[in-house]
Amino acid sequence: MTELKISRTYASSFVKAAKEKKCVKKFMDQLGDVSGILKKNSGLLAFLRNPLVKAEKRLEVVESILIKLDIENEVINFINTLIENGRINLLEKILFFVVRLSQRELGIFKGTVFSAQDLDISVKKQLKSVLENKFKMNIELVFELKPEILGGMVIHLDNHIIDYSLKGALQQLKESLKQEG
Repeated sequence: MTELKISRTYASSFVKAAKEKKCVKKFMDQLGDVSGILKKNSGLLAFLRNPLVKAEKRLEVVESILIKLDIENEVINFINTLIENGRINLLEKILFFVVRLSQRELGIFKGTVFSAQDLDISVKKQLKSVLENKFKMNIELVFELKPEILGGMVIHLDNHIIDYSLKGALQQLKESLKQEG
């Protein structure tokens, strides 16, 4: 099994357990905190990955740290499982999937809108409203400038790409002319 499939499987189990406890957001946030701590402290991460250190010692160390940080037992147990199974190195990938699954569970879509020029605040609000009505979900949008699209916008929303750019229209025109020619 590939690392992505393994990460998705762990993430799915984590979110399922969080849903059962009705703590999806809290568990997601705490897992993000743990990931951030390990990212900042490479020595601790190396220690937790070290197969020469007995698993019991690694679990003891991580548990003592996480308890002091008021991390929920379920999140601690999940981290312990990753350590025991030699998967702690996948935590960032797992977190990526946990965030996506949790947001879906919480009814939140995240998206990015690329535009050739800065959009007016009223256009941003109107676009957000239209997308929320279309997808029947709360949507959080990030707006980025991308001059190479020439005009219009490209919207990346979960698994959807909506291309209203001048560059996209020109590419479609070029393809249709090729097919006719």
